[in-house]
Amino acid sequence: MFFEELGPATSYRAGLYQIDDISLHWKKSLVLLCVLEGEITVRIDDETYLRKKLDVDIINPGEMRSYKGLGPNRVLFIELCPIFFDDYVKGSSQIYYYVDQRDTKKDQAKYSKLRRWMMMLAYEYFYPKEDSTSFSEDLLVDLMYHLLNQFHYLYYEQQELRDDLVELRRFHRIFTYLDVNFKEGASLQELAEQEYLSPSYLSYKIKDTLGLNFHDYLGALRSEAGAKLLLSTDKSVSEIALDVGFSHPRYFVKRFEEVYHQIPQDFRELHSKKQEDYKELTPDKKEFLLELAHKQRYHFNGNSKTISVDLNKETLASFERAQCIFLGEAVYYLEKETQDLLKRVQKEIGFKQGILAKLFSQDMDIYQDHSRRFHNWTRVESVLELLVQEGLSPLIYCKGVENDVLEDFIQTFSPIYPGLEDWLIKKAEAELIFSSDQDQFSQAIEVIKNPRDIPLLVDQMSREIPLENDTFFGGEGLFTANFLAKPSYYARGFLAMMGDELLEEGPGYLLTRSREGYQLFFYQEESPKKIAPSLTLYGMKEDMSLSRFTLSARYGSIYDAWKNLGSPKRLEKEYWDFMEAYIHPLLEFEYVERENLFSVRRQSKEAEITLYLFKEIQ
Repeated sequence: MFFEELGPATSYRAGLYQIDDISLHWKKSLVLLCVLEGEITVRIDDETYLRKKLDVDIINPGEMRSYKGLGPNRVLFIELCPIFFDDYVKGSSQIYYYVDQRDTKKDQAKYSKLRRWMMMLAYEYFYPKEDSTSFSEDLLVDLMYHLLNQFHYLYYEQQELRDDLVELRRFHRIFTYLDVNFKEGASLQELAEQEYLSPSYLSYKIKDTLGLNFHDYLGALRSEAGAKLLLSTDKSVSEIALDVGFSHPRYFVKRFEEVYHQIPQDFRELHSKKQEDYKELTPDKKEFLLELAHKQRYHFNGNSKTISVDLNKETLASFERAQCIFLGEAVYYLEKETQDLLKRVQKEIGFKQGILAKLFSQDMDIYQDHSRRFHNWTRVESVLELLVQEGLSPLIYCKGVENDVLEDFIQTFSPIYPGLEDWLIKKAEAELIFSSDQDQFSQAIEVIKNPRDIPLLVDQMSREIPLENDTFFGGEGLFTANFLAKPSYYARGFLAMMGDELLEEGPGYLLTRSREGYQLFFYQEESPKKIAPSLTLYGMKEDMSLSRFTLSARYGSIYDAWKNLGSPKRLEKEYWDFMEAYIHPLLEFEYVERENLFSVRRQSKEAEITLYLFKEIQ
């Protein structure tokens, strides 16, 4: 493991070793280690650290490192392919990480989390299951975000950068430029021009951040490259000096001695004579099982597309949702149960317009013939009054209604409701397609995908609808005919909680912003060809509270509950009451510490809709 490079086709590997003496070397991979027993010293470049039981360390790609055991020991190594991280966060393979075991007690939680992921990855590697490949990939993504948020090297060099994402990215670009161009062509003037800074100010910022000025840092990079060539080639010191960018060998020798406290010749002689001494150990399965005893395994597809979204970006557009609801036949709103249902909808969603059908019908005591000179508007008046009180502007279908009825209606109600004539719709009533066997959750998905579509309030009976059972006939309403809420109702309620500023949208997600915070819809259909993406949210400015609503066949679908009961043709009222009381979306709360990167990914293999409400903590 120590000397074979990790191939690009392998995302990670694990190894358990007893270390005696491993000479100075470097690798292209990112290496994590955790001391399980005993003590070792770890040398990284020119600094040596003591690592005791349960200490962890991070060694970046290209860093010179050596290990020395201080008596019997057991050390777990996790070797990661940095390119894997780039598939999720662009440029993350170029980021360096830093560990400081002197961190305060408050910061120790991040080390516990790091150890936990290392143990889980080792367990999956040593004792693979059928799903270990996909499960391990998801663990790696979690680990990546943890490293980016808690061990980013610039956070340690200058804490203020954690609070300034623009400066953080700037310094990442600066050090990436230097890593690429240190051998030749690295210019303070050119770098300053790229960053729109003066050379003197840029030099000051580099020294303030790293404790080294531009030329000293450049010299350290060249010395490190020279050390690698001293150990891996037979080139002379003069040849190596020119290869790594020094204009003369004596400059290389001087700078190398400042960094490694040895001249190049002595460095090569000392480290090339060392023999590697270590023993590969067989992992103890019980040890890892004990570490993971309270950790539940969540399975979700790790191959979904990843999208990065800046929470502080400009508004893409206004987020629009349906402002109008189709109420169906007016006669139903003479009944208390339907009235209560409308009041609930307006309280939880709040539509602005309500479309009424058959307001001018015999059921409403309106008889359309020329012999009648008087119309009884009592029922009509009570329905209109209900809608207006609930904040709805009525839209009334009146195609085919006789003129004398409409004239009398306008004359009677115009003094009460100015602009009443605008309520009348002369076109034909909308045709709704009903089905007695609806997949209610798929219907909820369609609500999210088409938020401006006008919904029907409640399933309504007619002679055309086949009554196969007494609970779930009809199909397009937000409620069943016996007033049980469907998943589509909860989906409409989710839409009502979204902000008015649309920041980002795409297959599987919607992100909005409001004064209170951010709102994210994340939905997954059952089709394997339509996989919800993973989202990386960055730019969070402060700690936030997170409310997470989950809607699925398990949480919020009375239709699926009915199917699980065996699809009975009749249900007793007590079952209706249980469904109304207990079948609803799952609600969870979480406190989110401000992080530059926040990952949102699919948490289940099942089709589901998840609403994330991020609110600023006052």
